[in-house]
Amino acid sequence: MIPVLGSSSPRRRELLGLLFENIETVKPEVDEKPLPGEKAADFSERVANDKMKSVLDMVTEKNDRLFITSDTDVVLQDRIFGKPLDRNDAFQMLKTLSGRKHTVLTSLCLCHYEGEKKIIETMVEKSTVFFHELDDNRINRYLDLIEFMDKAGAYAVQEHGAMIIERLEGSMSNVVGFPMRLFLKMILQMGLIHLL
Repeated sequence: MIPVLGSSSPRRRELLGLLFENIETVKPEVDEKPLPGEKAADFSERVANDKMKSVLDMVTEKNDRLFITSDTDVVLQDRIFGKPLDRNDAFQMLKTLSGRKHTVLTSLCLCHYEGEKKIIETMVEKSTVFFHELDDNRINRYLDLIEFMDKAGAYAVQEHGAMIIERLEGSMSNVVGFPMRLFLKMILQMGLIHLL
C-alpha cells in the first residue's frame, strides 16, 4: 500500500519519510478560513476532512493507497492562529503568544479502500506549548532566522525553538505538524500496521 500525503508541507513529508520509503504527494485545494463562531477543534477536523475530499477527487487510482491529510493549528483561548499574512502579522502573533501557554491541535484523517468500500477515520492530537516572555528584539531576531510565512502561529519548534519556547507538553511531532504517535495508533486501529 502506497502512502499518499495530501500536503505540500516538507515537514510532514519528512516525518512520514521516517516510516515509508516511497510517498506520493498531492496538494489539496481547500479554503482554510474558520467559519463564524467555529470552535478551533471543529475547524481543524473540518479542514482535515475537506483536504481528504479534495485529494480523493484528484486521484483516480485509489486501490492500494493510504490517503493521509491533516491540519495543524495554534490556538490561544479558542483564537486560531493561522499562517501570517506578512512580517508584521507574524510579529503580532508572537507578541500575543509571549509568556503564555497555548495549544497546538492537529486533526489527522486517514482513508483507504477495501474494494468499493471506503474506510475513513479522523482523530485529533493536542499538545501544550509554553512560550518565554519575548521582548521585541528577541521576536525580531527569531523572525530573521526562520521562514515564518508558511508556519501556523509564525513559529517552528524545530527551528531555533529554544529562543521562544520554554517547554512543551505532549507530542513534539504534533507541534512540528504531523503527530506520529497518533498516526501509529490510527493505523493500528484500522488494521493497517502491516504497512510498516
